[in-house]
Amino acid sequence: MVICDFCSLPAPAWRYPVLDIDHRAPDGRVLFTSVGDWLACDPCHMLIETNSMPELAQRAIDRWNLINYPKTTQLGKAVVAGFHERFVQHRRGPAIALEVVA
Repeated sequence: MVICDFCSLPAPAWRYPVLDIDHRAPDGRVLFTSVGDWLACDPCHMLIETNSMPELAQRAIDRWNLINYPKTTQLGKAVVAGFHERFVQHRRGPAIALEVVA
């Protein structure tokens, strides 16, 4: 199943061209690499387009908690906000609408 890279909602409607991103630990070690474009659902797309990054991070945390955990720490929120900051830095163009397959 294809999901939104921001909030994990199924059936994203938008694709953002993004360069590969190394996510690093404080000591500089690469923890993982995000490869290629990021997908977004309509609500996340609207938050991205209006540059509402704190709200986007909160939406991601709220959806993550709904799916996985009862609560997320402030550190968790900072990590998510950092992922989104790197998305903005590595973005390489406007959103592209995805074709809806029925």
